[in-house]
Amino acid sequence: MEITTTVGRNGRVYVRTQSKTEKWVKYSRAIKDGEWVFVSNTSGFRYDENRIDEGIVDQTRQMILNIKAALQSVGAAPEDIVRAVIYCPRPDEFPKALDLIAGFFSSIEPAVTAVCAPLAEPSLLIEMEVTALMKRA
Repeated sequence: MEITTTVGRNGRVYVRTQSKTEKWVKYSRAIKDGEWVFVSNTSGFRYDENRIDEGIVDQTRQMILNIKAALQSVGAAPEDIVRAVIYCPRPDEFPKALDLIAGFFSSIEPAVTAVCAPLAEPSLLIEMEVTALMKRA
């Protein structure tokens, strides 16, 4: 996934991918403001291949990679995550994603909320937004 960063007002760093939706709606994949990083709701879309997998497990795996890439682009790491909100439109499918999510969060243990609600596209089976706090050494 191609990621670009730009510095804007008040030193904020804006993270953008090649997402058509980001361009259309005019939002950033993530914003770093001071020690805080806010990652927008992120799906398992494979930006390099312009496609999304059909199953929730594969979408979850890619979603985690997309979130890691957004965090890394501003010098943050998964260990900096303090909060996550997970969206899954099909409650019966959600348990299939939990082992991957548990593995991702195993050493982080952030505050987490899970919401079962429709997503913008029927092909999207899971999305997650995260907030990270980068502690200075």
